[in-house]
Order: sequence, then C-alpha cells, then structure tokens
Amino acid sequence: MVIDRRIFLRFRLSTKNHLSYQQQCTIVVSLIAQVHLIIYNFIQLM
Repeated sequence: MVIDRRIFLRFRLSTKNHLSYQQQCTIVVSLIAQVHLIIYNFIQLM
C-alpha cells in the first residue's frame, strides 16, 4: 500500500511537472521518427 501510494504520488508529481502530455507525445513521436530514419538508412546501405 505504502509503495503504491508513493508511486502514485510520484506519477502525480511527474504529470503536474513541466513535462506535459503533449511534450511526452512529441518526445515519443521524435523517437519513433529517429528509429524509422535508422531503419531507412540501414535498408539503403544493404
């Protein structure tokens, strides 16, 4: 119970923090785009 409440409070703090939901989405999208670029370059090298 205590650990769950700590994790929940930490999650609440992280969501209330500067990093908003839109920023998290943009970070995920940019990571996916980088992976796609790496795969595309690897295919071109083949």
